[in-house]
Amino acid sequence: MNLVTSHPAGEFATLPNVATPLSVIGRAVVATLTRDLTPQGLHRVQADVLDKVHRTRARGVVLDVGSLQLLDPWEFEALQRSASMIRLLGARVVLVGLSPESVEVLASMDLPAGGFDATLLSVDDALQWLGR
Repeated sequence: MNLVTSHPAGEFATLPNVATPLSVIGRAVVATLTRDLTPQGLHRVQADVLDKVHRTRARGVVLDVGSLQLLDPWEFEALQRSASMIRLLGARVVLVGLSPESVEVLASMDLPAGGFDATLLSVDDALQWLGR
């Protein structure tokens, strides 16, 4: 099953063997996105997070995009789809670390901000919101 529906660069052929940096803190999984998302990278994030949520029965997921210079509209929509998948496993999803530039681009595109249970500034804020 292809978890990524489309991307301007086209579909991917193989998955890299690089795992997504994940931490489990209490009943939350924290996924730190460390580089710009490619279709392969997004698929790896989705697969790793879904597997970790399922295995740990996590009640919340924090998607940390703070180290990304710019989150473009395709990446944002792909993360929204990932959030929908995560919620199907019963976990709440918080997006953190959006840069002012990303917010500006997303707002100018009139993209709906939905898909996440919350958007906050930091991982600490998200863990507190999730009620660790």
